[in-house]
Amino acid sequence: MRNKQVSPYIYLKNKRIILLVGIVSFVVTLLVVIGVVFMASGLFHQEDSLSILNLGDAEIEKAETITQEEAEKSNGFLLDVPYLSQEGEYPTACEIVSAVMVLSYYGYDISIDDFIDYYLPQANLFIDSETGLLTSVSPTQAFIGDPRSPGGYGCYAPVIVSAFNNAVGNTALAIDTTDTDIDTLIDYYVKRNIPVLLWASIDLSPTYAGDSWILEDTGEWYTWTAGEHCMVLVGADQNYYYFNDPYDSNGVVKYKKELVTKRWEELGKQSAVLVPTTIST
Repeated sequence: MRNKQVSPYIYLKNKRIILLVGIVSFVVTLLVVIGVVFMASGLFHQEDSLSILNLGDAEIEKAETITQEEAEKSNGFLLDVPYLSQEGEYPTACEIVSAVMVLSYYGYDISIDDFIDYYLPQANLFIDSETGLLTSVSPTQAFIGDPRSPGGYGCYAPVIVSAFNNAVGNTALAIDTTDTDIDTLIDYYVKRNIPVLLWASIDLSPTYAGDSWILEDTGEWYTWTAGEHCMVLVGADQNYYYFNDPYDSNGVVKYKKELVTKRWEELGKQSAVLVPTTIST
């Protein structure tokens, strides 16, 4: 019985086929990897100081300044509220800086530091010794964290109302106007020379779920809305709302009404006003 041998031609042909299949497989795998990388780079990006998952939401609006002259040309109106920036010493103190702008507008000589140190309810996060869980109160009860620190969180309308009333005594009345439509706030307050604190988001960027902690009074989990921001509503025209925006020294700016309304809704439709007792509400 003779031994079977493969001819050199058939052997080389088979080697070429195997090599070709290997090359094709490598190229396909490389293309798949490149596609995944490009998809990932398109989904995730850094927007200012906010890490967000970008799923095609282009509704991010950089601040555009507005002047009294420009407001009048647009058939709008703009209150002359003194501007203050939170940039530098007060990275998470937008609510406080906005409140002090309003106080300054009415002639109260109260600094940002005084407002923080003497009038603002504050609370820190801590590890509960019994549960081992991160714990604190609700931002409706106190400013969470240190407003002078980048690690601070913030507070909501009831806290600023309380701080206002602590600061002004019986010379003015702070009112929580949460759930009041923005156009109603414009007509009822701003057009009557009463600026409004309004909660939205930084640069009107999409908000997202932030850190969570246990509420010490109820035992329930609370999740902070990351990107939360507070500004002073000072005017409007047909298409824009005007704000004193303390973030990043933005100044007096205008934002499109539709996007302001969307972010305001994401923050629970919160707002607050300070009304001097000489003005009837």
